[in-house]
Amino acid sequence: IGELHIGGVDRLADGYQNMAEETVKRFLPDPFLPGRRMYKSGDLASVTPGGVVRYHGRADEQIKIRGVRIELAEIRQMVLAHGGVTDCVLDLIEPAAPAPTRCRECGLGADYPEVEIDETGICSICRDYAVYKEKAAAYFRSMDELRTLVERSSPRRTGRFDCLMLFSGGKDSTYALCRMAELTPRILAATLDNGFLSDEAKANITRVTEALGIEHRFMTAPGMNAIFVDSLKRHANVCNGCFKTIYTLGLKTARDEGIPLIVTGLSRGQLFETRLAPELFNRPAVDVGEIDRFVLEARKTYHRVEDTAARLLNGDLFRDDAIFSEIEFVDFYRYCDVPLEEVYAYLKAHAPWSRPRDTGRSTNCLINDVGIHVHKRRRGYHNYALPYSWDVRMGHKTRNAALDELDDKIDERRVAAILEEIGFDEPVDPPDSGEARLACYFTARDTVGPGDLRRSLAERLPREMIPATFSQVPSIPLTANGKVDRAALAALPRINAATGDAQPIAPRNQAERQLHGIWREILRLESLGVEDNFFELGGDSIAAIRIASRATDAGLAMNATDVFSHQTIAALAAALAAALAAAPGRRPESPRAPATEAAPPPRLALDDKARARLAAMFGKRSDE
Repeated sequence: IGELHIGGVDRLADGYQNMAEETVKRFLPDPFLPGRRMYKSGDLASVTPGGVVRYHGRADEQIKIRGVRIELAEIRQMVLAHGGVTDCVLDLIEPAAPAPTRCRECGLGADYPEVEIDETGICSICRDYAVYKEKAAAYFRSMDELRTLVERSSPRRTGRFDCLMLFSGGKDSTYALCRMAELTPRILAATLDNGFLSDEAKANITRVTEALGIEHRFMTAPGMNAIFVDSLKRHANVCNGCFKTIYTLGLKTARDEGIPLIVTGLSRGQLFETRLAPELFNRPAVDVGEIDRFVLEARKTYHRVEDTAARLLNGDLFRDDAIFSEIEFVDFYRYCDVPLEEVYAYLKAHAPWSRPRDTGRSTNCLINDVGIHVHKRRRGYHNYALPYSWDVRMGHKTRNAALDELDDKIDERRVAAILEEIGFDEPVDPPDSGEARLACYFTARDTVGPGDLRRSLAERLPREMIPATFSQVPSIPLTANGKVDRAALAALPRINAATGDAQPIAPRNQAERQLHGIWREILRLESLGVEDNFFELGGDSIAAIRIASRATDAGLAMNATDVFSHQTIAALAAALAAALAAAPGRRPESPRAPATEAAPPPRLALDDKARARLAAMFGKRSDE
């Protein structure tokens, strides 16, 4: 492919009228015909062995993305060099992202998925919480009850410590550690050194633990960079990978040291974000024991999800439930209700703690900005927006304080350097990003996976030049005069370059279709297959509760733990079918095989309404 020049013809113009400078650039001396000129067209072309000239677009299609000037022709050549690709067009997708409206009570933005802000300026989460607030209070406990719990658990210790405190060194965990020291001096504090703790954060940790006279250890894990990369790909943040590492190493340490309790410093906002869905409280009576059992089952499943942290750290630790019987997790802020101002006042009076200045925020971790940056680009909102809004709702922060903490000044050069350091080489921006992004549309003789094409380009091009999205199309749309139809291109579907190549399996029956719709809505996914794993899709305990609630409302009586047991839509639909087959009142298949003798125990509770809905889905009569 080269740039097309036109010469050797008598009717070639002598230049542009009244444009001497442009004439010099475009009408060049013809090297084949001395004394004549040839025209530098700016078109890219190639010549077949049969002499046919093929047009490949413009050579001067230069764009600018985040300050970097990019020649589309260079990228196009690399795409066409990939085996199987026959044609390619690149297009710049411009953003349209107005600032989100924010709830006047909690500060949560309308850009947060599924949140609606009404005409009075109140978000849907605040409205719902006002309804079940009193019921939710039943889940929380007092410091006296925490003292009793520690005293009751102490006889179970086989080592020197009553509890292991997962200590990040931030303000919340430092306050929690100080208050726990009032209950027992036998505390082992453990901090994950993930390779990115700031120096001032480490100094805080050392000063505080020494002042309290508490033994402290820094925990390390092999392959932390790989865990970060996996977390960014799955969750668009680094915190999920860190949390799983911390909990896994904490359980190992507690077992080795004979410690019966692990104490976390998650704020109440984080508890509502990760564990306490509204559906748990939308019942006539709140069963706290049931919530605790559900949280425990969610934790078991969480540790068994096959991800990078599990592969590198778990071993045989979670092959059975034994470790969860030996060691109990305790969330300090479930027992302590304290506003942010009181936390700061307490630390000023009782602890040698100061806000780290080398991170720019109250966090301790230098890689945290990477997670925030990637999440905002890929998901379109701040990953702390929801927990901070919960802190406001519960009176632990003011709205202004929460918004101030969300107003991150991210150093994008440092973010890029850390992403390169840990080996994260995927595009940060998704198809619906607020940033201008490059889309690639291509034709090919056979199916070419977008991931395979992206990896091929990554070997030849700088990161800035790799398209954010790829779409294989039957043909490149053209206008009536044969030029590329940009409007038609923009209407074509685009696939995120970071996604895998496998085509999702579509629902095959009514039950799968109904569950597919619920999963897509709850997990906020455009593409979803019935064999895709719930946790690999980014599902968590809150999503499981909401899926079960929506399914039950639709007549499919089920429990959130069923999502843990059957982690794909296909498996869950099959379990519903098995429950229908085993339900009381079903006619036996044969007189020789009575249902009471052959059928397994029902896994899912079915009322009359649910049985009727399931019967319709699976083509059965209600009595079957």
